[in-house]
Amino acid sequence: MHIKMKNLETVTKYIPVIRKFNGLPISEIKKNIETGYAVSCNWNNDGDFIDEINDTNPRYEFRKLIDRLLELGATLELYEEYDGEVAPINLEYIDNNLKMISDIREEVERDVDRELSLGNW
Repeated sequence: MHIKMKNLETVTKYIPVIRKFNGLPISEIKKNIETGYAVSCNWNNDGDFIDEINDTNPRYEFRKLIDRLLELGATLELYEEYDGEVAPINLEYIDNNLKMISDIREEVERDVDRELSLGNW
């Protein structure tokens, strides 16, 4: 998923928020904003061990980043890349994806708990 910013005249106020999300150098963030996609998130990455320890998830952090940028007055365009094709998306699409992922995770946890309680391990 990608965020493209439209109001480039106020780019400096968005840099600290983006840097907190991706940790890139300020110059690289500014270049990314000015030349195309300001921020990208690998939606297929469910995080790693460190994310689990910190109780974070890159997808949810990406969604929080979008909210924060909108609060600061950013005008955003959102895109999804799939099989090399890039298509515009909206916040509802992202929220539906997050809900689906959460539902699947809960279902898997219930199934594992049920199997463990039955002694099928």
